[in-house]
Amino acid sequence: MSGPVRTELDDLMDKPVKVTIGGAEYEFLPLRFGVMMDALELMSPIIEPMLKDGFSIAALMSLNGERIIDLAILLSGQPREWVEQLPIDDVVRLANALYEVNEGFFAQRVTPALASILNRRGAQTGAQTAASAAP
Repeated sequence: MSGPVRTELDDLMDKPVKVTIGGAEYEFLPLRFGVMMDALELMSPIIEPMLKDGFSIAALMSLNGERIIDLAILLSGQPREWVEQLPIDDVVRLANALYEVNEGFFAQRVTPALASILNRRGAQTGAQTAASAAP
């Protein structure tokens, strides 16, 4: 008896994303089910403040810094020391690679939340501009 039949979807799901960080090349695979549950648990308190008025990246980082590091460790599979020593530009590359390889997951869970934030902010900015322009 032969193994399970692979589909195009299987091939896409297992396709790693490669990124160069600190001069070394790393490959990241999409989240697996067990890790996804942990990722959702870590992300929920990070995303929630972003949905509120007065959202600030600095406040988000100060309130959730450890949680963000834990999420990077979980998603990258790298040790804490590796994540903590990364320069900011490498953190951006890492975040981009982790988003890209897990785009389906983020598109279903994270991106709608961020879009909601941006839409509300745009509406608030538009209302504030209109109010200040009114005689």
